[in-house]
Order: sequence, then structure tokens, then C-alpha cells
Amino acid sequence: KNHNITIHCWSSEDDLGTHKLAPNAIFSWHFRVNWKLSTKFLCDFTTVYGSGNYAVYDSIQAESCHRYCFWKIKEEGPCLIVPNEKEYAYCQDWKHPATNALAPNALAPN
Repeated sequence: KNHNITIHCWSSEDDLGTHKLAPNAIFSWHFRVNWKLSTKFLCDFTTVYGSGNYAVYDSIQAESCHRYCFWKIKEEGPCLIVPNEKEYAYCQDWKHPATNALAPNALAPN
């Protein structure tokens, strides 16, 4: 189950580029929220399990993040982690799930 993840993250002020991450790798960045409190970061995630474009930071998520937003990319989709809690704040399904032919451990059609 060790598959790379390709990510591309950006906001209206910054483009963080495209990165290929090994399993359990960490990608992080720091930024200042703009004076209008409208800063929003989006990321494209591409995995063997699926892909999609997700808001990873905005004013709504800032309340759950407590200064730092931690995301874990799972087989089912990206999940926001709340520090010091055992559960995820929420998880999202892949917007574009991989077809069975592409997903690892998929059953071959009869």
C-alpha cells in the first residue's frame, strides 16, 4: 500500500508548486492570513485511489485547526486532523475515485 501522492497547492497570493510525496511524507508551509481574513488554500491531490481538488485552509477550517491544519491522505480521501484529539474533524471522499482497473487490490471483473 505504499503509493506516492502528487499534490499541488495554491492560494490567490501563492502557488506552492507540484510535489510528489512518498508514503508518510510531510509537506508543510507557513503563511499569514490576509487582512480581510479571506485567505484560502486549495490543493489538488492525485493518488492511485482517487483524486480531487480540496480546500485545505479557509476561515471555516481555521476554527478547527487551532493555528495549524493537519491533513492525512487516506485511501478513502483527505481527512482534517484535529490536534490532541483521537478522531478526525472530518474526512472527504475522493471527488474522482479511481476506477477498479487502476485501484490496487481491485477485483478483476468476471
